Amino acid sequence: DLRALSEDVNAYVGRRRFAEIERPAPGAVPVDELRTRLLSEAEALAFRGDFLAHGETPQRARPVLERALALDPELALAHEGLGSLLLRDGNTRGALDAFARAAELDSSSFLAHYYHAVASLRTGASIEAALSDLDRAIQLNPDFAPAHLLIATAVAELARDYERGLASAMKAVELTPEDPEAHQVFGRLLVASGEAEAVVRSYRRALELPSDQARIFRELAFDFLELDLFDDA
Repeated sequence: DLRALSEDVNAYVGRRRFAEIERPAPGAVPVDELRTRLLSEAEALAFRGDFLAHGETPQRARPVLERALALDPELALAHEGLGSLLLRDGNTRGALDAFARAAELDSSSFLAHYYHAVASLRTGASIEAALSDLDRAIQLNPDFAPAHLLIATAVAELARDYERGLASAMKAVELTPEDPEAHQVFGRLLVASGEAEAVVRSYRRALELPSDQARIFRELAFDFLELDLFDDA
């Protein structure tokens, strides 16, 4: 809808105040330590296939990734790309196997561990096993917000170990303050503390951001019921 887009752009540029997020500057890259090498044909195909799997034409990814694996069956990136494609297609079991193989071949890939956890949770596998995958992903990339948020979400489902869940939710909010889900999950975990005002503050922040407001209000209603605030629910 071009008219709606135009109105949104005009409203944005007409603002007097804008949100600003301060992030630490990236560390200097020691140029003299950089090395280059030619990619093999399989690696080049794997990078292309992984890009396609996450883009708007994922159907073009499968033959590319399958060709990469035919050339090099032990190429972790190709298994990871195939896992992403299968997960997107709803083949969760196939994705689980692909990410497990990717993590086995390259244990330093935080994304392989993260998406293995995602697939595990979707198949109804052990939450504890998924949390172990997420811990590994965070060890490899401490600033990967989705892993922190998924830990917080999983802990909320377990309804225990709230300190761990709160710490993960706080980290997710710190890393992605523009993500309404991070604020909503933080509020949900705060219910166990009985601090209704803190819960409402977190939900209010989530509602101030672009979000599925109906879902957030529904979650807030359930949390009010847990707090015995029946009139508010």
